Amino acid sequence: MSPAPLVSIVIPSRDNRARLEQTLASIARSAFDLERLETIVADDGSTDGTFEALAGRRFPFRLEVTRGQWANQSAATNAAIHRARGTYVLGSGADIVFDPQMIARHVGWHESHPEERLVVLGALPYDERLDVTPFMFYLVHGGYQFAYHQIRDPQRVPPNFLYAPNFSVRRDLLLQVGAFDERFPFGCQDTDLGIRLVRAGARIVYDPWAIGYHHHPVSLEGYLRRQELAGRAMVLLEEKHPEFEGGLGTLDLALRGCLAYADTDRDRDEARIAELEPLLRARPEYRELWERALSDGAALADLDAEARTLLAQTERLFGAYHRILSFHWARGYLETLGERHGRDAAARRIGARLHKYQLSHPAWRTVQARLAQLGLPADLARVAPAQARLVLHGVASYREALDCLEAFQDPPGRVCGWQVSLVCTPGSLRAPQVERLRAVADVIVENTERGIAQALAQGPRQLTILLAAGAPLPSPRQWRVAERVFERLPRVAALCAEVREGASGVARTLAAPEGEVCWLRPEALERLAACGGGRWPEDFVRLAERESWLVLALPELRPGSAAVGPRVLEPA
Repeated sequence: MSPAPLVSIVIPSRDNRARLEQTLASIARSAFDLERLETIVADDGSTDGTFEALAGRRFPFRLEVTRGQWANQSAATNAAIHRARGTYVLGSGADIVFDPQMIARHVGWHESHPEERLVVLGALPYDERLDVTPFMFYLVHGGYQFAYHQIRDPQRVPPNFLYAPNFSVRRDLLLQVGAFDERFPFGCQDTDLGIRLVRAGARIVYDPWAIGYHHHPVSLEGYLRRQELAGRAMVLLEEKHPEFEGGLGTLDLALRGCLAYADTDRDRDEARIAELEPLLRARPEYRELWERALSDGAALADLDAEARTLLAQTERLFGAYHRILSFHWARGYLETLGERHGRDAAARRIGARLHKYQLSHPAWRTVQARLAQLGLPADLARVAPAQARLVLHGVASYREALDCLEAFQDPPGRVCGWQVSLVCTPGSLRAPQVERLRAVADVIVENTERGIAQALAQGPRQLTILLAAGAPLPSPRQWRVAERVFERLPRVAALCAEVREGASGVARTLAAPEGEVCWLRPEALERLAACGGGRWPEDFVRLAERESWLVLALPELRPGSAAVGPRVLEPA
């Protein structure tokens, strides 16, 4: 019997024959004494001829391929670990191409610290021989896959950074803590192992030069199922290690990631990806800019305008990726929370947290829809009455509607309490698009005048702002000015940014809504609703003339204009 090897590489694999052969070929090129090395492949029921292709193959190291039908990746990896004979176990994957120095660097750490229980973590960049797309680059540079950039002290790494495809540990210590927990089908199994190793006295170190190149192209759509599985696994991890993972922080991430992310938000992010991905693929220098931003933001001060634009485009694209992946992770987490703890218990936890969010009124509507999808009571999201209503008119396309709503995705201050109505021109939207928009806002498909009249007639009478689609939202200062005027001047029924001279000042001012921002007093809308009608601004003008209301023109209400003092329009 040959002497026991120093290192045992363990690789689970299923239907990954071509990549596995590349992995084994890269191991054979390692700058390491291959006679001191064994590789054990756990072929988990492959149907692509993996076992047959490797049977009888000779390598400059000992190769053992064990065949079975295991419950999941953790179980397959454990099968390989239990067959290992080396002093050290090096965990890897069928899609990892070994750098020639990778094994030697792992062993060097262990042999230079023989008295310590050491876990060595190596790096997992994408193989540059692949066409590394912006999505793949994002995953390992600030994204969801390998968060090496967040490691602050490589000499003492937290256990949640232990990534299974490139780590090494003494075999006796690995067996002592029980190897991988096979209750984790996919996701979090390596974090769980890291926690148990640290509890057993191990120290995790990170060596960025112990490189295993990830040789596996992946797309956004192909990654979504993985995210849901990872979210599901997080529930089990927090049950097992409540002092380390989970709790209110994880629940908050899930609530924000899923409940407040509307289908319209997804559509906007997908449109952004379609626009920006080709731009970045043609400008590979975005990678260096992004790496500089991650490592040292201060180093960006000397960038020229073109580089700043490219970096901003990168940030917008990666933000879109992140929101989509966050949604799928969070949905998997919340679904599993209800399945494992009961929907009533899950509802109590979610309901207790929802009050802490400063969500916009459209986002609260999204929360109610998402709760219903999860089988949870929608009344968990009790929407407070809106402070004001914003009527955005002249919406000419679905993309324009999405752009109008973007400010409410993560809103500042005042816009949190705004109820939003979209007046969309006929023919601008398809029926499914109207339904998606109605999950977050009131939608009226009508010409501008009749659409505004319908919007004003709906719901409770509140301070209302008419604004053309695409125009900047009113600032907090403009809001304070409008509130103060309505408070001090009870005869003022409407505020406009400018006045157009004409036979009837009221009619001329309010008849050009496409170019105006117009603030309407709630009491005036109450009277308008009582009069019936259904056409803007004629109904308002007639009522203003009868009631002797004032329309006040305040140029400072128009963004960017200089204040020249108010002018008052008396009804004709």
